[in-house]
Amino acid sequence: IWLVPDRRVEPLGVDDFPEVEKLLLRGVREGTLKRRTPWEIGELLVSGYGAWLGGKQLAGVGALRTAGYEKERAGEVTGLYTITRFKGEGIGSRLLRRLVEDARGRRLRYLFAATTVDRAVAFFAKEGFRRVTVRGVPTAKWAGYDRRRRSRLTLLRFDLRRK
Repeated sequence: IWLVPDRRVEPLGVDDFPEVEKLLLRGVREGTLKRRTPWEIGELLVSGYGAWLGGKQLAGVGALRTAGYEKERAGEVTGLYTITRFKGEGIGSRLLRRLVEDARGRRLRYLFAATTVDRAVAFFAKEGFRRVTVRGVPTAKWAGYDRRRRSRLTLLRFDLRRK
């Protein structure tokens, strides 16, 4: 059994760019994530969190994107990825809980995620997301989006209720 000491979820900073880029490229190679430009990675840094192990190793990342979705008061969970050897350790859940907490703090109505990976669909469903059609997410999501990738996506949504 792998015991992970000192699991922290903290905001990402500019100094984390090289580590985040490495992690996201690993997700692209595994077929879990789409390729991102340095600009898009920078956007993730601004609105993202990292899961750190032992204060040193970046084991996962995730971000809450709201740009373009203000009218709907929606947020997109984007770039959510954990290193394969840590899957099942609760890192993805911790990152997602932090994003939900942020979304509630921003008074968003809902979160959504888009994925082509069955394992990710199962993860989001376990965390309370439900499948929706394209009508269940902001139309701004599709501006300039690759049509081939869009046809393979599963869309999921989490409605935020006041506590």
